[in-house]
Amino acid sequence: MSALRDDELAARCVALEGENDALRARIRDLEAEVYGAPWRAPPELCLTRSEEKLLAVLVGREQVEKRFLFNELYGDRLDDVPNDKIFDVFVCKLRAKMKPFGLEIQTIWGRGYTLPPETRRRLREGLAEGGADVS
Repeated sequence: MSALRDDELAARCVALEGENDALRARIRDLEAEVYGAPWRAPPELCLTRSEEKLLAVLVGREQVEKRFLFNELYGDRLDDVPNDKIFDVFVCKLRAKMKPFGLEIQTIWGRGYTLPPETRRRLREGLAEGGADVS
């Protein structure tokens, strides 16, 4: 009787894995509709994967709340959840890497972050205006 139960559990696991795969594909489709084509940071910014992912969210949205960033970067983690201050660290490092290029991230106090329109435009165009500011 337990063998039958094991078979039922195994079949249910296979069904759930298939359902999860279908849901992941649907999420990818919805994200593509919301964000458009995946955005890649210009290589001269020398970003880590997490920094690039955070910046991609900022490029794709007018304003970003910290809770949204948390879900975007760490929503798939159930057990290893970082402190939400991690975004302050990411933004601090991003600002330092972006400053030589005349790019900035603005804080929306108590809520999250945004990119000024000129920064967003230049990032979408791949820093087309001549690289780092040497002054």
